[in-house]
Amino acid sequence: MYWPAVCCTCPYVALTKQPAALKGLIPFRTHMKIDPFNIAQFAAQSLLPSFRKHRKELIYNLAFTAIAGLTVLLTDREASPAN
Repeated sequence: MYWPAVCCTCPYVALTKQPAALKGLIPFRTHMKIDPFNIAQFAAQSLLPSFRKHRKELIYNLAFTAIAGLTVLLTDREASPAN
């Protein structure tokens, strides 16, 4: 169920300019502009029949969406770039 999200999310995380990046190609500000769309996609997944039919998966997806949203809200957008 999660492979499309993983395929979309992993490359931009691995390529964002940050200390754990595989290759820092995407500026952090661009990354931060993409994040709300990813969170919206996780929230929208909760409406899919495959999630609605399976309570465990639905709860996991809602919790993951909440954690991702909280992470974005708590990120310091004005911090100086990491080297």
